This record gives sequence, structure tokens and C-alpha cells, in this order.
Amino acid sequence: MIVSQYYPPDITAAAFRVRDMVEALNECGHKVTVLTTVPHRVVISGGGGEENSNNVNVHRFKVPKVTTSFLSRIINYLGFATLAVFFTLFKLRGKFDIIIISSPPLFLAITGYILAKLKRAKCIADIRDIWPDSAVAVNVVRQRSAAYRILKAVEMLLYKSSNYIICVSKPMKDYISSHVDSRKISVIYNGISKDITSNPLPEIKNKGGIKLVYVGNIGKFQGLDILIDAFARLDNEGYTDICLDIIGDGVEYERLLARAEIQGLNSIKFWGPVAREKLNGQLADADVFFLQLIDEPILEKTIPSKLFDYLYYNKPIIAGIKGEGSDIIRHLNCGIVYKPNDLEELLLALKIIKNNYNHYERASSTNREYLLQHFNRKRNFKEYFMKIL
Repeated sequence: MIVSQYYPPDITAAAFRVRDMVEALNECGHKVTVLTTVPHRVVISGGGGEENSNNVNVHRFKVPKVTTSFLSRIINYLGFATLAVFFTLFKLRGKFDIIIISSPPLFLAITGYILAKLKRAKCIADIRDIWPDSAVAVNVVRQRSAAYRILKAVEMLLYKSSNYIICVSKPMKDYISSHVDSRKISVIYNGISKDITSNPLPEIKNKGGIKLVYVGNIGKFQGLDILIDAFARLDNEGYTDICLDIIGDGVEYERLLARAEIQGLNSIKFWGPVAREKLNGQLADADVFFLQLIDEPILEKTIPSKLFDYLYYNKPIIAGIKGEGSDIIRHLNCGIVYKPNDLEELLLALKIIKNNYNHYERASSTNREYLLQHFNRKRNFKEYFMKIL
């Protein structure tokens, strides 16, 4: 059984990671049951229900919609965590050998603990981000508050009650190892998956200007106000041949869109969420990719999953990140890493790549080869499950 708040056709990085996990288990000969929610960022008919195909049973629960308020997010997470327990207790018959919990949301730690006891199963925790400290980084939770202490206790329950732990980077493993035995922790990086590799890859050459593209979540962790500020400066300085596409959705989308419209930034286009089958062409049409995580120590322990998508297209990357993600870009010499949140460094990076585009494009020509060799996520899941199951 896999319990995950996100699962396709939801178009989130978490959903695609869990999908690859399900397919890896299925190809290893295991029957899989997925407990999840009605997708957040796409519309499907109905309000939940059951789907069955290829030895995979998916049960979807309708939970209250997340708005910009922290309370709505808590209600959404708690609703799913509770429904998963009651559904398993009263409707889901049969034995399970393994319960896999995908976190965040952190409340699924309690769900996993209860379900593992109910089904007498081993529990695997798949940790994608460190909570509650990530919530502290964006001022959603205060570190000295009662809420933080409660969430911290839930985090420790997740680590200590799990038989095995998977995480997405070496610094994250080091952090978790400070709380539990490192021998039960494995790193399975995010990486490339069939959503991109199954589509034909058009080769589109730079036409003289620079199209910067950001795709992914538009939330507080990304700090995308820096893009609005940067393009306002570029407009004032007469850089009319640099434009920006922002593709995706999130709690900051409407506010950032309004900022761009108020400032009359015609060089920025907001696309909203785009289906995977259409996204391929837009990514291939990019000249440079952008990503950033705000400058908080806890975020240095993860690698933005969109970095792996970007690498597939053999284009330069401008990244305001630290940790293993920045190490990959520097190793490949495929772009410029700047200090997160630093507007002047971002502007300098944009101008350097614009003036030396052919150099950075040639340097990025091996990105895809490196990605396919080292970061095939489903293959890595299969190797892991064949070892422990």
C-alpha cells in the first residue's frame, strides 16, 4: 500500500515520483494499492472513487480544497490522513506486506504508524522534504510555538517507527541519520521519467533573443518575486530581447501575475498549469531555464526536482540554489549558480548568458546523457525494492 496526497493525473513533482515508485513495484511483480486524493491541479470527473489497472488499485478521496490560508492546508492534510485510516479500517480487506508513506504532508506519519499496526506490515517512509523546519523557513510556523513542537514530535515518530526510510539527497540522509540508525536510510534521487522521455524531442535553436523559462510550483519556497524585480530592471535598461515564460501554479500565482500586470511587464507571460504532453514543446523552445529556492539552510538538503527535467533539454540553467543541485550544475558547467534571493547576481547571470549564449549552449550539450546515466528514477526504485523486498 502506498499512501500519498499526490498521484497522477495530478501534475506535481510528488505525483510523478510516486507514479514511478508504483510502476517499479508493479514491474517487480508486486500488487499495489494506492490511497490518494482527487487531483489538485487538474480536473477529473467525479468526487473520488476507485481505479483498477495492471495490478494497481487506486482509491481517491475528496478532501477540502487548499486556499492561501495555512488553516485550509492543515484541514486538507488532516482530512486525507484521517480518511486513509478509516477507509483501510472499514473497507479495505486483505493483507499488506509493506505500507509506504510519502511525506510531506507530515501528518501521514500518524497514518502510516496506525496502518502498519492494523495490517501488521512493515513501513517505508519516502521523505521528499524536511518538515516542520521547511514550514519555519517560510514563516508558516514559528520555531518556538506549540504547533512546531507537536509537528516535531510527529516527524520523530515518522523516522523512528519506519522500518526503512527513503530520501532524495545525501544531505537529507545526513540530517535524518542524526535521529535514527543510518543503515535503514537510502537515497533515491528524483530524476527523469517517462513523462518527458516518451515524447519526441524537437530541437529548436536560439533565434537571437533569450527566452527564460521557469516551470513548476509557484509557492513561497521558490521566491519568484525576484523574477518580477529582475525583469522590471531589464525593461528599464532596454533589454527588450530577453523574455520570460512562467509555467505552473501555486499559492503565489495570482499575486505574482497581478504584480507583473501592474508594472506593465509585457516581457513576462504566465501560462498557468500545462499538461505534460504539451509541456515538452514549451521546454524545448526555451533558451535558458530558471530555478530558485529561497536562501534557507533547510532547503540546502534537497534538490529541486525540476532540475532533472531541465537537464533533459540540453539548455543552460540559471539557478539560485545551494547543496547537491548546485554541485550538479557546476560539475556539468551547464549554467550559472547565483546566491538565492540576490537580485544583482541574477541580473548579472542573465546578462552573462545572453552575451555568451553559444558557449553555454555547447557546455550544456551533455546534460541529457549525464541525466539518463545517473538519474533514472524508476530504475533506481526497482533496484532498491529488489534488494529489500
